[in-house]
Amino acid sequence: MFMGAAPSGDGPINLVFSQSSRHLNEMDTFDYRIPAEVYASRGRGAAKRPMTFYRFGSAAEAIQFVMEKLPVEMLHGTVMEIGEERFIGADIKRLYGSLDYPLERAETELKAGSEGSAPS
Repeated sequence: MFMGAAPSGDGPINLVFSQSSRHLNEMDTFDYRIPAEVYASRGRGAAKRPMTFYRFGSAAEAIQFVMEKLPVEMLHGTVMEIGEERFIGADIKRLYGSLDYPLERAETELKAGSEGSAPS
């Protein structure tokens, strides 16, 4: 699952992501097996808030970490990066709720105002 932490340094990593992200739709295919990086922060305006960096062996593990381990208030400030593509909180939530998601989900509701439980 977790393969690393923030690169060594004396302080938090301050990164700014553009507001554009890949918008997923029903016809997109997504490979949950490829490695992913997660930049987590407590909300919007990441340039003003410390971020934490995580690296995962697969996007599925990264998505599971974001949805099941991070506090709900961090979802809006979290970005998952796979290669050159960035996925914001809403994208990550959609990928977690997809029927194609390969890992077992926790027995909890989806974060940030879901209309019910995650499919099992």
